[in-house]
Amino acid sequence: MESKVDPTEVFKADHSEEDNEMNSKRQAVDISIERSEKYDKADWKLFIITPYSKWIELETWLKENLPTSIRRSDGVGWISVRYENGRGSFHRSEKSKQLEEKGKLAREYWQSIQSRNNKSLLDIAARYNIRGGKWLLYLETHEVDQMWSLIVKALFSGELGSIIKSVKVSPSDDLRKINHRFVPEPCKSHVLCIYTEDIFKKIQVLEVEACVRKLGFWNKLHYKPDISTILGVFLFSKDGINPSMLTSTYDFSSNISRFHDKVLRKYFNVDHNTQPEEENIVEDTWKELTNMTIDTKYTAI
Repeated sequence: MESKVDPTEVFKADHSEEDNEMNSKRQAVDISIERSEKYDKADWKLFIITPYSKWIELETWLKENLPTSIRRSDGVGWISVRYENGRGSFHRSEKSKQLEEKGKLAREYWQSIQSRNNKSLLDIAARYNIRGGKWLLYLETHEVDQMWSLIVKALFSGELGSIIKSVKVSPSDDLRKINHRFVPEPCKSHVLCIYTEDIFKKIQVLEVEACVRKLGFWNKLHYKPDISTILGVFLFSKDGINPSMLTSTYDFSSNISRFHDKVLRKYFNVDHNTQPEEENIVEDTWKELTNMTIDTKYTAI
């Protein structure tokens, strides 16, 4: 005689597996947050571009500080190149301390609201004048050194545009957390960040993406506002919010980028063979969506 299977037990088992999987992902998020803070506070390999910087100096520095040759187990959090007025670590300089103060207030406000989504992220960014963001390039180990050099040289020569003042890349992340300890592990991938100063200037954000495509990076790109990092919004966070505001996929044959706007919940294309129609992009600007006006006490920071 066949034993009957209770469908409710199957349903419970399926959901139990889903819950376990989601809990594992959320534990990974907690580790990601901890690691992000740890690496931001660690030592940085830094090249600062000044009016007196020479091309040969930059090339020498790049060869001595390749992402594949610098290891996080040696205490290095990031490798960075920036102008004197470019972005550094959140945990360095007086401006960074002011940002931490704003971040604390933003987190308190974030915890007090019930409706949390990509739009409310922007509302808080506007309220506390936390306007920075970054394009994220995920790179395999075999390609990171070449792409990093291309991006840095484009920054130095101005090919990334005058608004870009800072870029950074992760070194070989040869540490993995097991039982509350970081242990050695072979590095397989890197993340390269290109910082923009104002997430509400959408046209400038798109122009940076176009520059990256011209340099030969054709993989998927993610644009993440600083407010996501400050509020601890990572993929698979409890609120289920995607930390990226934009993603970009690129079709090499047509030279067209297809964007997914997570705030407006819509897709749009940018043809790199022509100049973007500014008025069509401006009417979709994120700034017009925010309910909150910028608190004047934060505008000077």
